[in-house]
Formats: sequence, structure tokens, C-alpha cells
Amino acid sequence: MFIRFGARLIAWASLQKLVRSKDAGVGLVKIFLTLLLLVVLVDTASPLTWYVAAEVPVAGDGSLANPFDTIAYGMAAAADGDTVRLAAGTYSATVATSAYGNPRLALLVLKDGVTVIGAGRKATFLHALSAPTLTFGITAENVNASASVSDLTVSGACFHGVNLRSSSPTFERMDLVNDVTGGSSVACDVRDLSYPVFQDVVFNGGHSGLVVEFGAGGVYTDCEVGVRPNDGLICNNGTPEFVNTDFLGAGRDVLVFAQGAQPIVNGCRIADGGQFVVRVAVYLPGSEIDLGGNDWFSSDPMIVRSRIQDALVDPLLGATVVIEPFGSGEVALESTSLGTLKALYR
Repeated sequence: MFIRFGARLIAWASLQKLVRSKDAGVGLVKIFLTLLLLVVLVDTASPLTWYVAAEVPVAGDGSLANPFDTIAYGMAAAADGDTVRLAAGTYSATVATSAYGNPRLALLVLKDGVTVIGAGRKATFLHALSAPTLTFGITAENVNASASVSDLTVSGACFHGVNLRSSSPTFERMDLVNDVTGGSSVACDVRDLSYPVFQDVVFNGGHSGLVVEFGAGGVYTDCEVGVRPNDGLICNNGTPEFVNTDFLGAGRDVLVFAQGAQPIVNGCRIADGGQFVVRVAVYLPGSEIDLGGNDWFSSDPMIVRSRIQDALVDPLLGATVVIEPFGSGEVALESTSLGTLKALYR
């Protein structure tokens, strides 16, 4: 940021001095230098790459040869269009932030237009240490779709591995694995009209894998919602779309749909759960949740139905879960391979 400003200032001062020159013999030189300085002005506004390495002995200036030593320095230097590259290593330094007026800590606070790239999901770790204040791995509030993060792992004592409020960044090739097991601890919490894009991301939370709520949505492609003590996906008044995603099971419920949830789950693989594969909270009577077009843990519709809690089990819930094409005769009961099932009915 300061480098850009300084370059512009020097170029502008030189241009003004040149224009004031009264030597007519330097006319052509003046034209040439003017064009050159204009190029400098434009070039200094081009995107920059800032480098961060967790294990450097001395903090540098963010260049490749002398990287910053904390993510916070890299994000502070970065402007719209810039890239922050995180070298392999473990990053545990936090910055103070807040959520709904409550103090929080965060390993990475996103900014509009800034791209953050790690060295790989098994190489760059944002690892939260235990702290008296709740810690987010990655957080964003009112950040638009121009921000992105890729190629790293969030781990450790995170309250939320990723916390999004009114934000729509992109996440690619990441593992979200937090160790905190309290009731509200999740690998990723997407809320308040957030519409992110997740591509090839693993959600493996201490309590739950993924929560989409309060008018949020987004697109989740080639992802995994893993096996942890309680719930896989919780959707409450949200409209997420899942494509080619594996719901690998959970200790209690794999998919939890509460009032107002309108998820699109299509072409996904849904495993069994310790309690229910699908659990439904209160819906309006007569409403439906259509989960047809997915690969289930069994080809027997009665077995699948026995693991779903909906209006057929408890009329007070109101909503019925549709699991077609099971029961329609399109799937042979002896076919138990998920791949075979998909080939048979799609």
C-alpha cells in the first residue's frame, strides 16, 4: 500500500518538474519521459504479491526474499487485487476481531479483493491455540465475492474453522478440522445472507461439520462433510446447493433441516448416521424436502426411510422427506454399490 503511494508520489513530482522546464530543446525528451511516467503510474496500481513465512527469524518487508512473519502483516499490506502467499508452516498468531459485539480472535480476517494462497492443505496450517477468547480460523464480515482462500488447512482449538457473516468469498482445496467440541463448535458457519463458493473442501468439525443459516446459501462442489461426534450438515432458513458432495455420516445426524431450509442436494453420496440420516425440525404441514437424485447407503427404500425423521414418523414435524427414485422400481434392490445405483437411475 505504502509502496504504491510512494511510487505514485515520486512519479507525479517528476512529471510536474518536467512540465515546468523552459528548455525547448528537450521537447521530445519531455514527451518520452511523460509517457514513461504515465506507464509507471499505471504499473504501480497493478496487483502485488505479498509473501508470508511463519518461521523466518526476522520479519521482512513482504517480498519473496524477505517475507512477513505473520498473516496479519500480509493482510494489512494487501489491497484490492493483491495476493498473499503463505509458505508451508504453522501459523498460530491471532488478531482481535468481534462477532455481534462480542470479542473474538482470528487467525485470518478476509478483505475484499484479496486472494490468500497456501502451499497446500497438508503443508500450510492455520492452527489455533487454546485461548480464553473464542477463536475463528478464518472470518469475514461484509466481504464480497472478490476475496478467496485456497490450499491450506485450518486446525486446532477453533470455535469455528470458518465464520462468514454477510460474505461471499471462494474457498478451494482446504481442510477445516477444528478440535473444540462445544455445542456451537463447527468446522464452518455460513450465516446472514452469505453466499460463498466451496470447491474441494473438507468440513470436519468438533461438534458439527457445516451450518448454513439465517438466509445464507452458497454452492458446495466436490466437498466432504465428515464423521464427527454429532451432526454433519445443519441447515436453518438457508438455501445451500450441494453438488457431488460426500456426506460421510456423523455420530448423531447426517443432515439436519430446520424451519425454512430449502437445500438442493443432488448427485451426492449420503452415508448412515448414528441416529438419523435426515432429521427434520418444525416445518409447515404438507411441505416437502426433495432428496431424490442422490446415492444412499442402502438400495432398500424401507431401510433408508427408517433412518429419516419427518412427518411420516412424527406428524408434528410437518415436512415429508422425498427420497425418490427409491420405491419407484427404477433401482434393483440387490444393487448395493453406490456407483451402480447412480448409474441405474441417473
